[in-house]
Amino acid sequence: ESADQPTLPAQPTEAGAGKKTINSLLSARIIGQLFATYLILEQGEDLLLVDQHAAHERILFEQLVARHRARGPAASQSLLVPQTLAVSAREQAVLLAEQETLLDLGFDYEAFGPQTVLIRAVPDGGHLHLNPQAALRVALDSLMSEKIKSADQISTLYYSMACKAAIKAHDLLHPDEMKRLLDDLQGLDDPYHCPHGRPVIIRISRFELEKQFKRIV
Repeated sequence: ESADQPTLPAQPTEAGAGKKTINSLLSARIIGQLFATYLILEQGEDLLLVDQHAAHERILFEQLVARHRARGPAASQSLLVPQTLAVSAREQAVLLAEQETLLDLGFDYEAFGPQTVLIRAVPDGGHLHLNPQAALRVALDSLMSEKIKSADQISTLYYSMACKAAIKAHDLLHPDEMKRLLDDLQGLDDPYHCPHGRPVIIRISRFELEKQFKRIV
């Protein structure tokens, strides 16, 4: 991924979509998953490809930023099965010292042995959860450099967290997970680009496909 700053365009445009909006996904038929990386959809006379990582990354980033802008503690998602994160003794000491700060950001964890923490909750990532270990590791790496205090530091943390803790390419998704991902794209400020600026959706018209197969000239 690019290390560029996250983008929040005021008036986003769907890649290759012209004046069509993200709401077209509501009427799209989910065909399946390609290369365990892209969702394939049929909408009218168009084929849509959705990058699952870019989509989830954008969803997480906007949700986390929105909660921060509301100036309230981030909502948490409790884990059905708490998960562990291996840390050094110094890292564990930092996590315990900064527990209140991370609690405000939506994390709940505790020491679990001398070099392990038990993660009980993570910031609310919507229908599809953040990866717990990846999310806490991003927060820990930030804390090892400096305390997380300013709005800019929190936004940068959310930016990194969205990138590292989102669904990855090659993650197999069940049909209900695909639907939830598409549902969560509705209403975002910019559902068309990930925080790095890459496209989330590519649209290919039936006309373009039929030209490729030489059905039309």
